[in-house]
Amino acid sequence: MAQHSAVDLIEEAVHLLRSAPLRFFTPYLVGMVPFALGLLWFTAEMSWSTFAGERLVDDSLAAALLFVWKQVWEAVFCVAIHERLTGSSAPWTRNRVLRMVTLQAAVQPWSLVAVPIAALALVPLAWTLAFFRNVSLYAGFGSIRALGQAREQAGRSIRANWIMQAFLSLLGLLLLANYFAALTLIPQLGKSIFGLDNALTRYPTWLLNSTGFVAVGILVYVTLDPIFSAVYVLRCFYGQSVHTGEDLRARFRRVAAQAVIALVLLLSPLQAQPPATATVVDAKQLDRSIATVVRRREYTWRMPKTEDPAKRTGLASWIDNVLARIGEYWDWFKEGMRKAFSSDNPEIPSEKSKDRSVWDFALQYSLWVLGALFAVGAALLLYRHRNARKQSTVTAATVAAVVVDLRDESLTADKLPESSWLSLAQEWIDKGDLRLALRAMHLAGLSYLNGRSLVTIQRWKSGMDYSAEISRRTRMSPAIASVFGRNVGIFEAGWYGHHEVNRGVLDELSRGLDELRSHAERL
Repeated sequence: MAQHSAVDLIEEAVHLLRSAPLRFFTPYLVGMVPFALGLLWFTAEMSWSTFAGERLVDDSLAAALLFVWKQVWEAVFCVAIHERLTGSSAPWTRNRVLRMVTLQAAVQPWSLVAVPIAALALVPLAWTLAFFRNVSLYAGFGSIRALGQAREQAGRSIRANWIMQAFLSLLGLLLLANYFAALTLIPQLGKSIFGLDNALTRYPTWLLNSTGFVAVGILVYVTLDPIFSAVYVLRCFYGQSVHTGEDLRARFRRVAAQAVIALVLLLSPLQAQPPATATVVDAKQLDRSIATVVRRREYTWRMPKTEDPAKRTGLASWIDNVLARIGEYWDWFKEGMRKAFSSDNPEIPSEKSKDRSVWDFALQYSLWVLGALFAVGAALLLYRHRNARKQSTVTAATVAAVVVDLRDESLTADKLPESSWLSLAQEWIDKGDLRLALRAMHLAGLSYLNGRSLVTIQRWKSGMDYSAEISRRTRMSPAIASVFGRNVGIFEAGWYGHHEVNRGVLDELSRGLDELRSHAERL
């Protein structure tokens, strides 16, 4: 647990949720959606209904049942996250399900009282939240010692727990402000753009009531709750791995599965091939094949176009019908707008014809203005594109003009892009200093990984630190960390050790960089 900071856990949790398929979130949605809708309905009913006092008991019981429903499916979701980490799963037996439902129904309602009290006292808040989150995971396992295990894991790494909760709470406040702003401005934008005038636009403060606050709070909770669940599952996973080594076993399973796949791919070409048999070519089939090949695009582009209107394909006829229908709609639109802005009094034909002529002139003038605006916009886009190209050229020239000292141990890979480091390596190869070329190639690899957001360049980080960071960020593709570790070994043996740096060492590192790019592009 000491090796995993709060930021590392949050980053790994977000990556774990982002890489999961949509069906992975089915248990969470099955539990959360009914509870969110029920809570919103309960708040509106108790705030505005005339019969709120009569329905309080029944509605409260329904809300409590929906809360237990949500907590049960949250336990299932936590178990799914844990199974995705370990790569193994256990069957859902009747005793396991009953124990999970019983624990969640008996323990989780106390969180509605314990968490506010802990928030007032402040000191036990982090431990309290961690305990109830951990109970969901161990209840999903159907563990007999669920409460003891949850209490034990909640007491680990209190400082990281506080930092993580503070960070996610700050993120929740930002989401709260953004959701309030969005829900308030969307009706006003609809009125400004589309002219939609309704009760929401006439009363800008419609959201400032109990139902509105609950709705926005539900949106914030649904956004952050999966991250909280994933973070605490990771805390429990790494906390138990200190004694059980479960993280090593999970990594071994992934490596073993990849080894089996590689072995199957290597052995598949060695399988016995069936003996070749003589084939008889059918003359008619050969003629059809030749006719098919001759009609391909690469052979027919020089042929003159001959088209018979009577033999047009169904797609071409459909396109003609669509274009004709669009023209009819355009005529209908112009006629409707002309009627809307002109007089319909049959007793004043001169005024009607005058309004029609004015409308025709206005329509033509509007089309000309729109055309001019599009032309001006296209010219501005072209001008900005040319300026951007000039700016990129100037930036590239500036980067190329940066002078770096490869002997400086404080030099970091973010000073130059990958291509510049490789060019610098080639320069030192031509000069005969292969050791400096080796370091330039190593920095090129780090610059590439930094551009792919697989590492964050820091002056204090060593090769081992970068390897650990890549392993954490590419958990689902461990080949990247393996290749990078091999490249780091080649570099450190030549730069810090006494191994001779020759062209063979540079070629081996170059092949490692190519392999690293190949694996990284598959993410």
